[in-house]
Amino acid sequence: MLSLSRSADGRKCSVNYVNINGEILNVNDTNREIHSISLYKNRIAVLDSNKAYLFDTEGNLLSKTDAGTGSKAVALDSTDTAYVLGINEIRRLVFQ
Repeated sequence: MLSLSRSADGRKCSVNYVNINGEILNVNDTNREIHSISLYKNRIAVLDSNKAYLFDTEGNLLSKTDAGTGSKAVALDSTDTAYVLGINEIRRLVFQ
C-alpha cells in the first residue's frame, strides 16, 4: 500500500495497491489529501483531514464517514471498522 501526491501541497493523492513482489496491482487517483492509510484484507481506509474513506483493492469507494476533529491516523480493525487516532482520543468508526 502506497500513497503518492502529484502536487507539492499534498493534494490529489493516488493510492497504489502493491503486492508482496512489488508489482503494482491497481492505482486509484483521488482528489484527496491523504494523511493516513490502512489495509485490512481487501479493504483500504484513507484519512483526509476529518473524513475517513473506505475503498476496496480495486479502487471502488465503498463508504465514507466523519472521522472527527483533529484526526491524525486511521487503522482498520476489520473490513468495516477502524480506529482513528485523534489529538486527545482514539475513536472507533463503523463504515456503513
